[in-house]
Amino acid sequence: MARELHVGETYFTLFYADERHTLPVVETFVYIGRDQRDPDGAVEHMFQFARSYHQGGDWNQMTMSQRNEYTEPPVVTFDAGGLDAVVDVAGLIEALAPLRQRRRKDA
Repeated sequence: MARELHVGETYFTLFYADERHTLPVVETFVYIGRDQRDPDGAVEHMFQFARSYHQGGDWNQMTMSQRNEYTEPPVVTFDAGGLDAVVDVAGLIEALAPLRQRRRKDA
């Protein structure tokens, strides 16, 4: 998990498409801040898909007209418990290390 989140920084989620953990799926996000509008009062951390961030800028800074260009908001949220799935570059490298070791061993 990324210990301290910084607005505008790049983060990743890593999952595997198979049970043997040989097909990694990496999603790249930009952290855009906290969303405290949750009805239960819980703080959710907002991440924007990297491509939309690069193309259109920070979702929080977009005009309503810009936002309306998207069929779905290019944003995902994680509560504090869900942040375990979010890593920074160093965390991604560390998380992929076992895959690299397995591939070297199999080569």
